[in-house]
Amino acid sequence: MQINSELIEYLEGLSKLKLTDAEKLRISAELQELLAYVDMLSELDAASACDGLQQANAFDFLRADEVSLSVPVEDILANAPQRQGDFFSVPKTVE
Repeated sequence: MQINSELIEYLEGLSKLKLTDAEKLRISAELQELLAYVDMLSELDAASACDGLQQANAFDFLRADEVSLSVPVEDILANAPQRQGDFFSVPKTVE
């Protein structure tokens, strides 16, 4: 695909922008670079990449659950502005 002035003007209309001639030249060059990069990516063998992804999904990457001691309730509530027994007390937000 070639980037020409007609395409730039079409995109300018779609985007509701008013571009200067210098901006049109710059955007044209940037779009051409982008298309060249996409063409380069299309040369990659994506079929073999998918095989590797399926193998990666076969493993469980989550850590195992481990039993550990909890922080005492008194330590947690020590700096609470308000509390009711063993709970934080907050203003009512729902009627």
